Amino acid sequence: MKLILGTESPLKKKAIQNVLAEFKVKKLLKEEVVIVSKKVNHDLPITPFEDETFSYAKKRVDMLISKNTDEGDFFIGLESGLIKRHDIWFEECWAVISNKKHTFFYGYSSGLSLPEVIVKRMKEGERHYEIVNELSDGNPGKETWAVYTKGTILRTQSIEESFRNAFYYALTS
Repeated sequence: MKLILGTESPLKKKAIQNVLAEFKVKKLLKEEVVIVSKKVNHDLPITPFEDETFSYAKKRVDMLISKNTDEGDFFIGLESGLIKRHDIWFEECWAVISNKKHTFFYGYSSGLSLPEVIVKRMKEGERHYEIVNELSDGNPGKETWAVYTKGTILRTQSIEESFRNAFYYALTS
């Protein structure tokens, strides 16, 4: 089975590998899987907000399909972004997966609330990714959840959750 991933992010690829290993142990996945990463993020913002997160995950899949229709069994778009719910800012991740028949499967993660210090600086006009880069101690913008929680909770968990939620149905439908 070949998965075409709409990013070259090692973090997102590792999250997918973790879920695939879990599915193999649970006997949901019986064949070998190859993951091919493709860069498709032109014109996508560094930090999507609100509905953009879902839209850009889907846009990644659409771009993959338009270029690689015969190459893969599944096409995967993963996107993390910020959403405001109940007047609280959260970061969440969306997964959009399509098979060769263009049937779509969706999943999203739980959200982790942003620390008040980051929200305050965003309200003052600073960009989220610039704040996170400053606070990341040499790991600019790559592991936001680790920045928020001082390394306790990793964004990998969010990516895994969204991918797992979508890929389960892609495999079993």
